[in-house]
Amino acid sequence: MYFLRFLIPSEIRSVFQNHSYRHYFSGYSATLLGNWIQRTGIGLIAWDLTRSEFFLGLVAFCELIPTLFFGPIGGAIGDRVPTKQLITYTQFLLMLQSILLAISVYTGFLTPGLLLVLVFLQGIILSFAQPAGALMSPALVDKNQIPTAIAISTMAFNISRFLGPLIAIIIVLWVGVGGLFLANSLGFVWYLWCLRRLRLRAEHDPVSEKSTSLWQQIKDGLSYSLKHAQISVSLLIVLLGTLFARPVIDMFPAFADKIFDHGARGFSWLLASMGIGAFLAGLFLSQFSKKYMLYIPAISLLFIGISLCCFIASPFLWLGCIFSSFLGFSFVMNGIGCLMVIQSTVRPDMRSRAVSLYYLSFRGGLAAGGALLGLLSEQFGLKPVFIATAIICFFASLALIKKISGRDLRSK
Repeated sequence: MYFLRFLIPSEIRSVFQNHSYRHYFSGYSATLLGNWIQRTGIGLIAWDLTRSEFFLGLVAFCELIPTLFFGPIGGAIGDRVPTKQLITYTQFLLMLQSILLAISVYTGFLTPGLLLVLVFLQGIILSFAQPAGALMSPALVDKNQIPTAIAISTMAFNISRFLGPLIAIIIVLWVGVGGLFLANSLGFVWYLWCLRRLRLRAEHDPVSEKSTSLWQQIKDGLSYSLKHAQISVSLLIVLLGTLFARPVIDMFPAFADKIFDHGARGFSWLLASMGIGAFLAGLFLSQFSKKYMLYIPAISLLFIGISLCCFIASPFLWLGCIFSSFLGFSFVMNGIGCLMVIQSTVRPDMRSRAVSLYYLSFRGGLAAGGALLGLLSEQFGLKPVFIATAIICFFASLALIKKISGRDLRSK
């Protein structure tokens, strides 16, 4: 164990010295692993039911589009309701959704329409769960540790992204696809148990005036975020990445089957490879995010464009997995890099609302991009569509880097 001190950066060790954070991290990691097991199952079922690239994009759309309507409400509620209470309710509802998916699979009632409904319900719940979940790290660690804590969560997320699809294949072989959703529900059970024993800092309880109307709080949060130099640029950067590049993940089942001819196993390896790159990006961000805070997500669009072109041009699965890992690295620099900027510069009483706008940009971009690029891919083919989006990301990055370099982006 003493030897590991030389392998683990000091910033990460200092965060894990916090007992409350370690306890929270245990339950959070369980839900992350279950989430990627379930996501693998949804992707496999969606492709098996329809063999349609458009339907893959439609599934992503149904999960993500609720954020456009409920995300701002979830952010405002997050600044009014105790964080632990809101997270507990949302995680319980997500657990019920996983159980319903498992029941529908084992009883043979799962249809494309029912799958879309259940995924849409999941999207509604996540509109409230994600802004609340983003408040946990600031509620457990010191302010100067927030970027590192977010990076740690990112590494855990992407370890799960690597392990989840591999575990999912084992579960499918032994107990069937329905077992993937049962495994996810067990992760929620552990997380809920951990939350019961967790105490947050009093100063991170809701700080917004409850006498203010919910609608006024939403407007105040929107005005504050769009006028804040660093937050507004971060929202634009993450929107570009999710709209034009991240939908390629939803197309992985089609790439694995049509391009690489490896079906479910190829899909799992692509996801797992992306998880490796994303984990390394989390480690990178834990060390360098403070020094190059806003440049990292802007440069990420450049990396996304290059990596996506190389992935599209890959003739073999093993080569596609290599560039899938590059994509994973770039996507984390884009999405989590922007979240770090927001979490590190936002006013405490605006935190949940600003984070909800981040998820609105993130998930809204994924929803629109998934549906649009899925439809275009079915009409014009996977490769031409994503080569075009890679070029857009490349030149958008150059424009944003120039804009950041020539503008005063100090926190307001």
